[in-house]
Amino acid sequence: MEEHLIAAFRPLGPVLAVGSPRDQLPPVGARRLYLPGGDWKPPVRSLMVRARMVVIALDATPGTVWEFVEATRVLPPQRLILAVPADKEKYDDFRSRALIALTERAHLVSRTSGKRWSPPILPEYRAPARSNIPLREDVISGLILFSPDWSATFEPLRFTIPLFDVGHVRISQVALPAFDRLAAFEAGEPASREAQVTADRISSIRRMFVMFALGVVFVGLIRMSPANNWGLPQTSSEWWMLALSALVGVGMFWGLRLMERKARLLAVPRPRPRVKTD
Repeated sequence: MEEHLIAAFRPLGPVLAVGSPRDQLPPVGARRLYLPGGDWKPPVRSLMVRARMVVIALDATPGTVWEFVEATRVLPPQRLILAVPADKEKYDDFRSRALIALTERAHLVSRTSGKRWSPPILPEYRAPARSNIPLREDVISGLILFSPDWSATFEPLRFTIPLFDVGHVRISQVALPAFDRLAAFEAGEPASREAQVTADRISSIRRMFVMFALGVVFVGLIRMSPANNWGLPQTSSEWWMLALSALVGVGMFWGLRLMERKARLLAVPRPRPRVKTD
């Protein structure tokens, strides 16, 4: 699971993870940070507020529940994603424990500040679409994304038939709305001029490619007909040529769209720490 998450979120920057003191050797994947066992919460909080995106792999342990509740306190919703395990019982267990912790947090805020804080409500479990890879215990079933008002949406993994790296592609598909929300949230922050110019250039190339692809399809439809009229393709080879041209066009358009999104994400510097004091 970890390698797929790393590949999906690498466009946002280097990927860091908190290592377990029981590790004999650092696992392959994200760069590990090993924290003191007795007082690990302040360093984790510091990592959260300095991160561009926080992805929490859910389980029902007290540490994970604390991380989620703390993330709702110190992070804007656009910077938080929850990776839901494929085991429905594990998610339901976390969901019930998180509800208790969030309710306690809301009562504490009300007593200490007199303000009303409405904690986010985690959605029901949704099974992922069937895929060409079996779900194992260590595989996620989807992502939970948050809108600016902390409304949570469960995005189950979708069916896909990629040529390689199925897990990475399935996670990337459901993570795209989070990337767009993050880019919109960061739009008010100062951006690198060079990276912004690159993103604008890719956007212009994409628009020109759309016009070119439409022109190619238009000319192809005319030339495929024996009478050079507006008729449909007459032979199977003509249909195959039209279908192949359409697939290539869609693939190139999608690739340029991903390049544009990545360039715009890279145009924004790392966030400055911002911690709420309630």
